[in-house]
Amino acid sequence: MKKFIVILSALLLTLTGTEAIAQKKAPDNDYNLKKAYEVLNEEKDEEKALDLPNQQLGETPDNVEALLLRAALLRNKKNYGPALSDLNHALKVNKPKKSGTPNSSIHWWKGYVYSDMGEEKKASESLGEAYRIAWKDNKENLQSIAFDYAQTLYNIKDIDGADAVYIWLAGEGRSCGA
Repeated sequence: MKKFIVILSALLLTLTGTEAIAQKKAPDNDYNLKKAYEVLNEEKDEEKALDLPNQQLGETPDNVEALLLRAALLRNKKNYGPALSDLNHALKVNKPKKSGTPNSSIHWWKGYVYSDMGEEKKASESLGEAYRIAWKDNKENLQSIAFDYAQTLYNIKDIDGADAVYIWLAGEGRSCGA
């Protein structure tokens, strides 16, 4: 009996180890996403490219990069509602260290979509959130985000708020290494 338990334990450990190795060597599950970028770069066909993130999201529904690509393509088609849904879902599932996409960038994109819709107040709110978060997760784009945020503040007639951000950009923005 003792010999049987030892053999069974060894077998289970072997199977568990083999399964872990198989998962590490599993084929890349971003095929459709990579193919979409190829189609965009080589064929410049956004309609054909849009089908590929859809397929990718069918396989991996929480794929942040696929959500962002589809949102960008939908934005170009002026299909703003689904683009915002994708961006909101990306924010919900995004783990920046895993995806490589800072949350501030996703809020930044939301600001662009709202701006395209003529919703400057909502654009300002999204860009304001992007600006606040970028101090921690996206310093390399902080100045660009700040500029877009200041512009939306100006567009909604928040001149004092816009001036504060512009003043930061003119002074500290250049010297803080952002």
